[in-house]
Amino acid sequence: MSKHLYIGVDGGQSSTRAVIADEWGRVLAFGTGPACDHITTPNGYERNQAAIHGALEEALANANAIPSEIVAIGMGLTSAPRELNAQPIFEQILREISQPEHIWIDHDAATNLAGASAGAPGVMVIAGSGSIAYGINKNGEEGRA
Repeated sequence: MSKHLYIGVDGGQSSTRAVIADEWGRVLAFGTGPACDHITTPNGYERNQAAIHGALEEALANANAIPSEIVAIGMGLTSAPRELNAQPIFEQILREISQPEHIWIDHDAATNLAGASAGAPGVMVIAGSGSIAYGINKNGEEGRA
């Protein structure tokens, strides 16, 4: 019987983490990889590829799962700002491992706010290896600094 797996990836400037859950939302495994950083810098593709592949492959191994069981992947990446239109590059990196039906990719500030506010409007600040303030209001208007 085939599994239906869902993966979330948090790619930050300190490390990259992946979590695999089943169709009932049960967390099955985690994986880690090196930092995701700016895709446009020299060797940016290769560094992000190593980070994402490393986290995904470790999570799959820890879940005793195979890439064809992945139904959907969502990624929040420090290296995927919308203004760079980098999402197709990251989709290419993902598709080197798996062909999920659904892929969602955005910058990590959006995923951090969604997690912290349970999807409600709000503002948050990330102050780690990189810093950003990001917010979204009840009309869906966004701002960041």
